[in-house]
Amino acid sequence: MMIRSSIQFRYGMLAAANFSAAVLGFLTTTIIGSHFGPSGLGDVALATSVLAYALIISTGGTELYAIQKVAAAPETLGRMISSVMVVRLGLGAMCYTALVIVAALVYPDRWALIALFGLSLLPAALNTSWVPQALHESGMFALASVLTQAVSISLLWLIVNADGGLPAVAGSKILAELLIAGGLLVWLRRTGRKLERPMIWRDLRILARTCMPIAGTQLVRGVALGTDLVILAFFVSRDETGYFAAAFKIFGFLLGLGTAYFVILLPRIAQQPDNVSMEHELNASMKLVLPVAFMAAGGIALAADPILRLLFGPVFATAAPALQVLCFAWLANVMGRHYRQVLLARELRGSDFRQSLASGGVHLAARFLLIPSLGITGAAIGMLLGEVYLLIAQRHVCRRELARPASTTLASSVTR
Repeated sequence: MMIRSSIQFRYGMLAAANFSAAVLGFLTTTIIGSHFGPSGLGDVALATSVLAYALIISTGGTELYAIQKVAAAPETLGRMISSVMVVRLGLGAMCYTALVIVAALVYPDRWALIALFGLSLLPAALNTSWVPQALHESGMFALASVLTQAVSISLLWLIVNADGGLPAVAGSKILAELLIAGGLLVWLRRTGRKLERPMIWRDLRILARTCMPIAGTQLVRGVALGTDLVILAFFVSRDETGYFAAAFKIFGFLLGLGTAYFVILLPRIAQQPDNVSMEHELNASMKLVLPVAFMAAGGIALAADPILRLLFGPVFATAAPALQVLCFAWLANVMGRHYRQVLLARELRGSDFRQSLASGGVHLAARFLLIPSLGITGAAIGMLLGEVYLLIAQRHVCRRELARPASTTLASSVTR
């Protein structure tokens, strides 16, 4: 009973930290939008969207890999930390070079800001927030998550009051991340955990190759959810990009709330001893979450215009139709992620990747078809179509898996 209570407490702490960080991140966006206007918000949103893909590649899936290995063998921590840093620094240097070249060619009027935000790859390489997760020290991980956003928004507030420009926004982000990365290294040293020499070159290459499939799945899903702003920049004005960025930030905030919940749901699904119990847990969660999600999405959709005006300013009400469509996309995402927990619990990684890849294709195709004629609303409809496709695909595989006899399910999970 004590162990179960401890696990529930840790997950509750992580969910609270996730929520707090999401709120602070959301407030950061409102400050940028209200101070720099739609075009400024659009430029920052584009830069951070491009940076997100570079971060996925530069971290290379090492976080999940390192957590699994250190959790199983804590004595490898010192060498794993330094090895992960070396791999991330190498990948980060290559990604930054590519990022600057691509930005100069594709977004010549905004490449300098993108290049400046790209310097975030350095603190990402030095960040060791995965260590508390591997060691089940959830308090430190939660603290680091919240402090990163808190320090960033504090620095941003100082910059805004000092009439700093958009480059200073990037500077506040990078400085906050460097401070937290340094703080985590100090924490490691004070708790007696020292860095050791990294793995030899051959083993570092093996580590990077082993982690790449994880990064591949993350990248595919990132493309599905985050290419709106990247594509919009080719077809609409900078102001319109900013309008959509405001609506998308609300959508992203809702996604973050969902993530906090699914962190708790996954172990509950995975702990079920058979298909009947797993399906019962899945249905119970659906009955609990979906009514709340429908009310939240419906309320935001109905009040989209005043919400955007209140948070970002009157001109952002232009994005109200896009926000309304994104609310329905979020509902589809919440339902689909329920079914995905079963796939993750059954270790159906291959199926999960294929569905994510197909969904990404639907996302991209719909956006390229709809944005030229419908603008930012077309981007939102593309998001909705991609998420609905993924929901249908995940539900189909989940129901097929739960319909299998127990003996068949056990045998298939063993072979995987």
